[in-house]
Amino acid sequence: MSATPTPSPAAATASATATATSAPLPDTPDAAAARKPETAPDEKVQAYTRIGEDLRGFISEDSEFFARRRAEQAAQVRQGDFTKIRTDDRFFFGPEQLDGLRSTLEMPGQAGELDASAAELLTTLDTHLPNWRELRQYNEARAYERDQGSKGRRMLPGYVTGIDAVEGAVKKFEARIRSASEVATEAAMAKYRADGLMMEVHTRDALELAEQALKLFNTTDDFKDDGKLAKADGLIADMEGDLKAFRSEYARRLDSNDPPLPRVDLYDVVDSNLTAMVGHYRAARQDPLQYYYAVDSYNMAVDTLEIMNR
Repeated sequence: MSATPTPSPAAATASATATATSAPLPDTPDAAAARKPETAPDEKVQAYTRIGEDLRGFISEDSEFFARRRAEQAAQVRQGDFTKIRTDDRFFFGPEQLDGLRSTLEMPGQAGELDASAAELLTTLDTHLPNWRELRQYNEARAYERDQGSKGRRMLPGYVTGIDAVEGAVKKFEARIRSASEVATEAAMAKYRADGLMMEVHTRDALELAEQALKLFNTTDDFKDDGKLAKADGLIADMEGDLKAFRSEYARRLDSNDPPLPRVDLYDVVDSNLTAMVGHYRAARQDPLQYYYAVDSYNMAVDTLEIMNR
């Protein structure tokens, strides 16, 4: 039974910006994740990162049930059932999303492999999205009842080729976003330390440790693995140490305003989400399905931090 929460191998997701991110997630193809693109301007990397967040869930689902259902439907499609195709093209690749991707690609500055992956994704979508959209609309209108499915059968091979190409292009794009974000994050963390901004350092260290702990669990059966549980417990303990240090520094800066906190200060929300994640993780030791709540809390922490950096 394969678990698919966002920071686990089956879902992408967690966000990353030039100043707030997590390390590459385990669903990143090893070869792509290991390649570092040219360092891009922070603004462009952040714009690409936001697009990556919007694509979260296209490759993977957030629960075992939905991941299993998606896999079953994909198998039915390959066996010839054109009514089981994906119907989320409008959510992930609507006009607004495509315009945003094109606009980011056209932003000043060169982002090396990240730009190349964005251009490849756009070309892939331009090639295959029309057939996918038309077949979806054909199914929604139940037009197969009028022609006994002849059009659906005719369009299905193009859909299968297209969805494979789109999913592959999205995986490559997301992997390079994470690589670029990791480079930017390393630079940001170095600057935080040099400037003595330890609240920011402890926050991001806590996020990194949280993700490392969550990544240990690929299936609910992993919660029967004493070795993984012991390693996760150690990471969680270190994470709580960072949260304690964060709270002390946060209280000091609230009192002294030295240095000032961000204009949009949601650090207490990040702290609350990460604390909830710890509680859900510990509950998952007894009930592994609680793991998904831990993942949700982690993702909310990452998303909240990203909001402060927009």
